[in-house]
Parts: sequence; C-alpha cells; structure tokens
Amino acid sequence: MRLHGRPLVGEPCYRAFEDRDRPCDGCPVQATFHGGHPASAERAQRTVDGQQPIAIQTYPVRDDSGQVRSVISISRVITQEKQLQAQLAFHEKM
Repeated sequence: MRLHGRPLVGEPCYRAFEDRDRPCDGCPVQATFHGGHPASAERAQRTVDGQQPIAIQTYPVRDDSGQVRSVISISRVITQEKQLQAQLAFHEKM
C-alpha cells in the first residue's frame, strides 16, 4: 500500500500495476499459481514516486487439500541496488 498509494489486496497485479487486462509475460504470480512454487522477477512498475525497478517475490497459499488458492506477492524497490551494480560494472571496466 505504501509503495503504490492504495490498497491492493484482491486486485490482479497486472491491472493494479500495469493497467493491463491480462497477465504480463513471465508473470511470477502466474508461475506460482500454475507451478505451486515460489517465483521471482524484476520489472519496472509505477509507484507513488514514478516508474521504478521492482523485485517481486511470490509465494503460494494452499488450502487444506494442498491446492494453491491464492498467491502472496512481495515487491520492493531496488533502485539503489541497480545504481550500485552500475557503479561496480563501471569501476570493473576501469
């Protein structure tokens, strides 16, 4: 909620973050629903501070029979990590 400025529980991520009508290619949420295992991805998303690089991790939530009924998606801004990686790559070239 803090990252996107509004409650998002129950809203499909592709609609909430990308204004799309279907899942994105390589969607970690879909991978978790279909495979039943945690997944991760990096992508740019709109946030309250504008477009930012985001690391997404997803985890299955299973019912009593073991079926995946929902997915928890945790997102974090990785702007500083990307900047540090770019600086490191620059210094390695020198």
